[in-house]
Amino acid sequence: MEELEDEALEATQQLLEAVYRQDAEYYRAHATEDMSAYEWFIAPGRIDGVDFHLHLTAAGGMTGVSAQARVDLIAPRVQIVGASNDVAIVTFTLLVTYPGGENGKATFYTDNQTRVLVKDGDGIWKMVHFHRSPTH
Repeated sequence: MEELEDEALEATQQLLEAVYRQDAEYYRAHATEDMSAYEWFIAPGRIDGVDFHLHLTAAGGMTGVSAQARVDLIAPRVQIVGASNDVAIVTFTLLVTYPGGENGKATFYTDNQTRVLVKDGDGIWKMVHFHRSPTH
């Protein structure tokens, strides 16, 4: 079970890094077409479909999207569920560190997240849902 947890956690980390690298190809390959999300700072309700998120990342429309940002998952917890151990629920606090700007000081962003992944027939973890909540 620990191996599955490690795989799901690594898949989550890579998905988040793909957002900051604006790597739409990787994101599409590791999310389902019908994925759903709650983005507290973008919309008041659920957002359906991977295309919406690909548009945001490609356009740099999400505040702070930058390849120079460092992405850390703080206190991650992975729960493997399902009859075939093919569903992962990953919860964590996201910490994004941006390198020093004009004043030379780093800035930070945090939110709490839940990511739900399923393992497809090829053994690839794919995100089907995520939920973000503000930390303050």
